[in-house]
Amino acid sequence: MPNHKSSSTLTKLVHKFMKFLSPTIITNIPRNNIEALIMRLGKNRNNEVCFVKRSNGAIRRMRFQYGVAHNLKGVGPKYDYSEKHLICVWDIQKHEYRSINLDTVKWIKQGRHIWSVTA
Repeated sequence: MPNHKSSSTLTKLVHKFMKFLSPTIITNIPRNNIEALIMRLGKNRNNEVCFVKRSNGAIRRMRFQYGVAHNLKGVGPKYDYSEKHLICVWDIQKHEYRSINLDTVKWIKQGRHIWSVTA
């Protein structure tokens, strides 16, 4: 009689190995489509973005979710995000809302798919 427990373990190892071998997909995306892409990726927890911060020019990588409602206090933003080319997202690591500068996004990643931003 076969050992089902070891068979299950072997299957999990094979799936992990196949995931490791699966290729990364790189797609170029024009800068004017970034906001729509972030909205489409939405609440998935595997989203990551790389952009240049407006405050100090530092490069920032962030795992994010879009369209979630955490820690809302009923007070809206003090300025219009679209005027400043920003989009508000939830930072998964810092557990706070953050703004992404759409003008300085370098790439966006979800799983093994990377969208590289073109001018």
